[in-house]
Amino acid sequence: MDAIRVLAEAVGAWLQYEFACGRSTLFNKRYMSVPIANALYSVYRDEVRSEFLPPVLGPAAVGPGRRPEVDFASIHNYPNVSAVLESKWVGSNGLTALDVISDLLRLELTAHHTNAPAFFLLAGRPIHFERFFSIEGVSRGSY
Repeated sequence: MDAIRVLAEAVGAWLQYEFACGRSTLFNKRYMSVPIANALYSVYRDEVRSEFLPPVLGPAAVGPGRRPEVDFASIHNYPNVSAVLESKWVGSNGLTALDVISDLLRLELTAHHTNAPAFFLLAGRPIHFERFFSIEGVSRGSY
């Protein structure tokens, strides 16, 4: 089974199960860590790290503040990266397009310099997806 399908099915099934158990109020980006890590391991059979500082991004960050990490990396004998993944939770938290673009840029830089496949996982409730992807002033039926 290909990695995209494994990731989508693992995270979707996990969220569905947790929803059925009445835990949907806990849903956020961090709540998806377990199925993401398990799915990456099942596909690549390499060590999975969260909040991974890619060698290419570390030296680029100077000054104070947090270093630009990717959410997940599958590592085959560090520093060899076999896959990278960024995830976002679309909720009532006010996720912006800039947040998504920043993640995509970090992901692409890492994937390009490591020659590893890159995945972007966006999850959330349908109502929050509609709000995030809506175009102001355009009615729902006109696009």
